[in-house]
Amino acid sequence: MRASIEHINNDIKIMGGFACFPYFLGSKPIGSELSKNHEQSLLYRFWMVAYPSARGGIDNPMMNPWAEDAPSLSGLVCSRLLVCVGEKDKLRDRGVRYCEELRKSGWKGEVELVEIEGEDHCFHIFNPGTENAKNLVKRLASFIIQKLPILVYFRRGFCAGSAFSSDHHCYINTLVSQAKILAISVEYRVAPEHPLPTAYEDSWTALQWVSSHKVRNNIDPESKGVCPIIGSSNPVIYHEFRWDLQLSGASATNTQHLNGSFLDQEPWLLDHADFERLFIGGDTTGANIVHNITLRAGVEDLHGNTKILGTFLCQPYFWGSKLIRSESSLGHQNNMICRSWKFVYPTAAGGIDNPMINPFAAGAPRLSGIRCSRVLVCVGQEDVTKYRGIQYCESLRESGWEGEVELYEVQGGEHGFHIRNPETEIAKNMIKRLATFLQ
Repeated sequence: MRASIEHINNDIKIMGGFACFPYFLGSKPIGSELSKNHEQSLLYRFWMVAYPSARGGIDNPMMNPWAEDAPSLSGLVCSRLLVCVGEKDKLRDRGVRYCEELRKSGWKGEVELVEIEGEDHCFHIFNPGTENAKNLVKRLASFIIQKLPILVYFRRGFCAGSAFSSDHHCYINTLVSQAKILAISVEYRVAPEHPLPTAYEDSWTALQWVSSHKVRNNIDPESKGVCPIIGSSNPVIYHEFRWDLQLSGASATNTQHLNGSFLDQEPWLLDHADFERLFIGGDTTGANIVHNITLRAGVEDLHGNTKILGTFLCQPYFWGSKLIRSESSLGHQNNMICRSWKFVYPTAAGGIDNPMINPFAAGAPRLSGIRCSRVLVCVGQEDVTKYRGIQYCESLRESGWEGEVELYEVQGGEHGFHIRNPETEIAKNMIKRLATFLQ
């Protein structure tokens, strides 16, 4: 309450608080409190010994939050509050009423009440080894640890590269540490052994698996924690999970293998992922995957009805037979992009004008069908695909899509510069921009 009228040093804000077995009292009994000898109770006498000069005695607002002259609870300066009470605690009804009064006060935060059956005042301190005490401490820890936004990342390379390569590993770790997110980097299968659309299907399956963690109860109790991936027929997919352990200052990598249609659920996703803030992103060919996945999410539901909040597309791998803007006609249909596309997807209908590489081709799905609310497109000034990224932003705005799209152009940036040369100033600035977008 004091923080509502006095600033904390360095303008620090209180995000949340927990109140276990709160010591509140008043002259008038409430709930199941006994009126007989109420003022002679030990709790009453404790207050008078601790604060003998308290104005109003036991009805001082510091002890009685709903006394007549107490400040409004709407002034509480935090956004989350957890109140814990014990079923047998004499102060139980005070904690329950505190939650009720807080909800009625007009306070805009979220309050949660946890009642522990069969337990008395501060049992978790006096008997920390009991099961109820351990569960309460876990609940407090879960309340303190903030859920993290999720990034499902698709790296570059339809026929080369790997999520396990050192350059991608460093890039994602840097992004995770700055954005404070939980990142899943997908290792999809590549051509020529696995030509497209294999990478698209692998990536969709990986996103479905991530989404499956939103609903814990979807696990068959006989499966021992194995979660089915609906509609998957892929023999092997590798996923690499990266997260930043902010509390301990450490970082770790965990690799999961998907065999057939089943994969163990990942505890970090279950315990620390905020599925209301799911992002997907990618670089070059990975950005191409992002575009096609967000279109697919417009016609197919993700597991648990999970929604994609936002996407970033860095130097997206788009092309087409017709020149746009200031593209050079020299070798336009025989450059590396055209040749690589024919190599990774030799059966693509329409060739280089297949909608999966040319979102502006005749017959391509309308961009208004993209299923997310925010899009960030990053292009490099010296990148041959720059105009395709710019056109993508403009076409998205003109399509009737109701989200927000932003274009970020890097002066002097070449294709993939931020992954190949992450120590340059322009690379650092771009990663900062991505981190801001994901927060």
